[in-house]
Amino acid sequence: MITLASNQRGEVACVGRERRQEGQPMGAELEHGAVVQSGRSHAQGQADRRRRGRGRADLHMHTTHSDGQPTVRQLLEYVVTRASLDVIAITDHDTIAGTLEAQTLLSRLSYDLEVIVGEEVSTRDGHLVGLFLKERVSPGMSAAETVSAIHAQGGLAFAPHPFLRARQRPGKPITMVGLGTLVAGLALDAVETINATPFLDGANRRAQQFNAEACRLPVLATSDGHIPAAVGKGFTTFPGVTAEDLFAAIKSGATAAHRQSYRRGELLAYLRFSRSFSSQVGGREG
Repeated sequence: MITLASNQRGEVACVGRERRQEGQPMGAELEHGAVVQSGRSHAQGQADRRRRGRGRADLHMHTTHSDGQPTVRQLLEYVVTRASLDVIAITDHDTIAGTLEAQTLLSRLSYDLEVIVGEEVSTRDGHLVGLFLKERVSPGMSAAETVSAIHAQGGLAFAPHPFLRARQRPGKPITMVGLGTLVAGLALDAVETINATPFLDGANRRAQQFNAEACRLPVLATSDGHIPAAVGKGFTTFPGVTAEDLFAAIKSGATAAHRQSYRRGELLAYLRFSRSFSSQVGGREG
């Protein structure tokens, strides 16, 4: 059963009854700006992870609201039937429309899943992801200004694929533009050290090494999924199972980054998608 809760600013979200114990303050799950909805049909996997004390999250994925292949509904259905995840963030480029649509759908469905409001923001310096947002962050600012805008909402900021810089051409779809060594000078909350997009091993190793030597930020693994089969290939584990638990884990550096291998059919599907996308975008540069 779904119940309505509001935080102190009057913002409203849906939370599953099993997540709100008697006496818990209304809107406790929205304390950090997360707009979260949950259902109950995927409860067994979550119960298993609760017994182990660690949840799983994939915090970087795309839908047809930007450059992803799946609709929001297709993405949610894949997550709850095929991916073992407790929390996701839909992070379409320069929009939060995908997350808002997900919340509308989840208000009518019985899925045991929490969806964080996220956005992959195109800054002047490269891409940044905002999590636990209350509103869209405008693109086109500097990286430092974008981090400040995310934090002003009570959100968290992380650097996706920091050492992959694809050529961004005017009028073409948005590509992967990392911040590179600028990561070390920003007030980030985390860095993506595993991006599970195929063939990014070199960029991932560089991100891991640079973070260990220069930043020591909490680590995240994500799928950066643009097709359903990619979702969950990179995932972050954290103590607890809820979005609030995840927020606390990122703030305290208690996350761990993991990756799963692609099956042959999944990899072929991603390659077909990539060829189609590359024909629109043009080539890459390192």
